[in-house]
Amino acid sequence: TQQWLLDEKASRAALQAFAKMHGYFWQGSKFWSHDGGQLGKDLEEAVWSNGGYMQPALQGYSQLEKVADGWKARLPDFKDDLKGIEELQDVDLNTLGERLEKVAKTVGVEAHPFAKDSNLAKDMFQYRTLI
Repeated sequence: TQQWLLDEKASRAALQAFAKMHGYFWQGSKFWSHDGGQLGKDLEEAVWSNGGYMQPALQGYSQLEKVADGWKARLPDFKDDLKGIEELQDVDLNTLGERLEKVAKTVGVEAHPFAKDSNLAKDMFQYRTLI
């Protein structure tokens, strides 16, 4: 089940699960040698280009130039809920989208190196995982 914020025990359990999933698919793990490596190649070909939530093949790199507008459009839907989070009391939520957009391309390339014309993308490609 999903919940808004996790307590310490649930946070530790979630991090442990994510670590196991990343470890299973990490380069050099046993997964990549199954079926002579073909299974890994097939999975990577089918999954990696989509990048999870961000789907570069469908949305394009230009999506990272729409963060501020997207934030402004969606913030009213959950702004009242965010007011109850102590850690966000001193955060200017109205300008968060603008601030995120300023770093979105850099972070996006590092998190999911789909910008084929970027040297950084090539350097970061070795750290990709399928989770």
